[in-house]
Amino acid sequence: MSKRIETWRRHAKHYVGLLADLSESYDAGEVAEAIASFDVEWGQIEKARQRIVGEPGIDEDGRLALVAQVWGYKLIRLRRPARELVEGAEAVLPLAKRLGPVRYADQLMIVGAMALETAEPQRARQWFADGVEVVRANYADMDPEVADSLLAKGLKFLGSIEQQVGDDAAAMRSYDEALAVARRAGDEEEEGEIQGNIALLRSEAGDDESAVAGYQRAIAVARKYGDIARVEGWTGNLANALRDLKRYAEAEAAAREALSLARQLGDRRQEGRRLGVLANVTRELGNAKMALEYQLSGYQIAVEFGDSFSQGAALSYLGEIYVDLGLFEQAVTAYEQATERLNQADRPHLATRAAAGADAYRPYAAIAAAATKAEAGDPASTLPELAELLHEARASGRTGLASRCLLQIGHV
Repeated sequence: MSKRIETWRRHAKHYVGLLADLSESYDAGEVAEAIASFDVEWGQIEKARQRIVGEPGIDEDGRLALVAQVWGYKLIRLRRPARELVEGAEAVLPLAKRLGPVRYADQLMIVGAMALETAEPQRARQWFADGVEVVRANYADMDPEVADSLLAKGLKFLGSIEQQVGDDAAAMRSYDEALAVARRAGDEEEEGEIQGNIALLRSEAGDDESAVAGYQRAIAVARKYGDIARVEGWTGNLANALRDLKRYAEAEAAAREALSLARQLGDRRQEGRRLGVLANVTRELGNAKMALEYQLSGYQIAVEFGDSFSQGAALSYLGEIYVDLGLFEQAVTAYEQATERLNQADRPHLATRAAAGADAYRPYAAIAAAATKAEAGDPASTLPELAELLHEARASGRTGLASRCLLQIGHV
């Protein structure tokens, strides 16, 4: 082995070890300190990660790469695109498999979690299904507590994925099984997480009263175990449920708490999502202009991370806010872009809803465009299009649209 490779190997071992230590500190609740140290050392950690992958002889058995992926995920995801993390995690699967079923199943589920970050639910489903199958096939040879913990985790994520793709019945079956396994293992922390997921399912079904109680239980369990990230997640969902119940003051307080926690965690992805939640609550409180500011900020963060799903969700809400402000041309553009992003994220049911928004307000956008053209000095040229819009509005029974057409025709 050359002296250069030996030097680089020592460098890689040191910084991967430091990454593992900082990740443990982050998990233990020393969030600000861990992130501050991580940012100071990030350049050297990244150099070590690149050498582990790109320089033969530094990581001959793949163990350094595995440690970097397993221990570094929570911190590295704050700085690197999720797609890059998926590729790195996939690369160490062969080594994880050689290290036994526990490590292999865990690594499969880590890859699945990363795939969810890239808004690829179908790929994530396969990774989690494979992880669950590894546990079931090797259950008799594994520590029952460890096996049940992995099984509950995998089934919980499978339920979440089924929920995201719109199969609520399959989601509930996975959650019920996951809950039974978590209780069998006495894993209160995992049980609280599953109850939170069930609360989200109930909220999406319109049962927000039950959802609020479920989120509050999940938050209490997460606080008990010092899991700030999960407290942040469930608090954001609680804000949405409270908003749907028209408990706006409570919803705003929850949204602001979730945003504060996301910033405390240094998690820009979640910060963007929580700005979106706060925007929705602010809109319901009647301040559409402030809601627009929050939502645009959240959208820019989603763009920063290349997150198609979060971009699509933000654009859909921007469409609603633009409608409130009477900016119909901007609303249609936002809905059309949302449709594209949500299809990219494999969320066809949400994409269909966004497309319907674009269709609903396209005639209003056409009236706005006609008004702009008339103000520019060519009012007569807009009359044929306005007449056609008026005919279509009357034929479809859209009296509000017909009134707008008549009003604009009167101005012309």
